[in-house]
Amino acid sequence: MHFMGAETTEDGQLRVTFASDDALHVLEGTPAEISHLGERMHEASVLGGVALAEREVAWLPEVTVGDDQVAFGVGGEHVRIRITRGALR
Repeated sequence: MHFMGAETTEDGQLRVTFASDDALHVLEGTPAEISHLGERMHEASVLGGVALAEREVAWLPEVTVGDDQVAFGVGGEHVRIRITRGALR
């Protein structure tokens, strides 16, 4: 995962963009939500190298960002990301 940028929206939210191996992701939330997302991303990157069974994935607890739920899976060769859009609507 690679951080691409952040900006403040007109309503005071933060919009962050990051890239994974297969997609570009844009999330918008409060500064506290984005901070928590950053902490979870760091945790996932640290744990991503943990030796699990080749096909085993451990999902970290979800993080709320705006109306979306974001989870990171670690294990195997890559960190995985699952974004459930509009989960809190």
